[in-house]
Amino acid sequence: MIERYVDSLTGINNENYLRLTYQDYLSENPNSNFIMLDFQKFKDINDTFGHNVGDEYLKTFATILKTNFFDSIVVRLHGDEFAVLTKCAIEEINKRFDLCDKKIQLAVQEGRIPRLFAYNAGSCKAEHGINITKEKADYMMYHAKKNKERFQPFAKEVWAYKTAQDDFLNKVDDCLKENSFTYTSRRLYDINGKEKNIIQVYTKDCDGSSIFGNEGYELLRKNAKLLQIDIHNIQNIIENYDYIKDNIVINIDFTSLLSNDSLIEYLKLIKEVRNIDLEKIVFSIDIAGLEYNSYNSLIKSVNALKDLNLKVRLEKYDSKIGDVVWEECHVDYIKVANNYWKKAMHNPKLAFSLKYKMDMINNYSDKTTAIFEAIENKEEIEFLKSIAPEDTLFSGNYYSGEKVLKLKK
Repeated sequence: MIERYVDSLTGINNENYLRLTYQDYLSENPNSNFIMLDFQKFKDINDTFGHNVGDEYLKTFATILKTNFFDSIVVRLHGDEFAVLTKCAIEEINKRFDLCDKKIQLAVQEGRIPRLFAYNAGSCKAEHGINITKEKADYMMYHAKKNKERFQPFAKEVWAYKTAQDDFLNKVDDCLKENSFTYTSRRLYDINGKEKNIIQVYTKDCDGSSIFGNEGYELLRKNAKLLQIDIHNIQNIIENYDYIKDNIVINIDFTSLLSNDSLIEYLKLIKEVRNIDLEKIVFSIDIAGLEYNSYNSLIKSVNALKDLNLKVRLEKYDSKIGDVVWEECHVDYIKVANNYWKKAMHNPKLAFSLKYKMDMINNYSDKTTAIFEAIENKEEIEFLKSIAPEDTLFSGNYYSGEKVLKLKK
């Protein structure tokens, strides 16, 4: 029976023991704090030294925590994640973490582990509900890790931010379930300000607010929502947009292309069964965050799209990885990242580099057209005219505002 409450690797207690004793400890120590901890870059330790050495790190940290929080409940939850239920106040917790750091240094000097390691911790007041307590402390730990801090005690503003993120994700889920996304569009213009027959589509929630603004995009990507949204948008727009002459640009994240083979099959079938002209569809692929070990897979997906006669645009084009994708497959358009070209306006070296890229793209025989968006004033358009090829396309408030995109009912 005792084995049920002991972590077999480290010898300290486990989560079963925490749940068994949580309420009793809290009854005796009503002002307790609950701490969540995990290693920084534990995978690097395993990859560098092997899993056996990684286990020694876990054992060492477990012993250090147990020794320093001698009047507390210390458990290993799973992997490199630990928890402490303690009557210590925040100031005392920080002192004990200082002691933990010293003992980690001694462990290296004694040869028990080959190099120093760091950890992140977050805490909150222990509530009678252990699950919500864990959730709060865990988010504080995540906040500490994100901000490269050792320890983040509970902060109302940090938790409010997390709550707002949850509300945002729930709203997106509701939009998916109720098919209540709305879409707006911007027309693109040539270098002389003449309208072109190509429009960019933007996804909004049911209230008309952008779901990809501010930090929304990364939050959706982190929570695996982008694939759902991309598939939903592609189906909804391609099958219901009553286009006549315009090319229509639909955003899609590179992770959606890499994680769903059925998307290509769907496009093949929709072209055959519904006889939809895919030549007027432009997939704008966001490549921000694409790693070198994934670009071959993306190139394969881009070529599959081209085989269906879709046009392809690379979005967030501001990195060497964008050059690699462009060099390996035909891309119809490249959207230069807004922060990249706006920064180049005030940085001569960056402007020179940007003009070189534009010349490179323009002079190659397999034609690719550059696109610049979010143009707000005459100064910006004059700068872009000085470095962009003649056939470059532009959009932004300088030209016209967004319009509601009407879909078939």
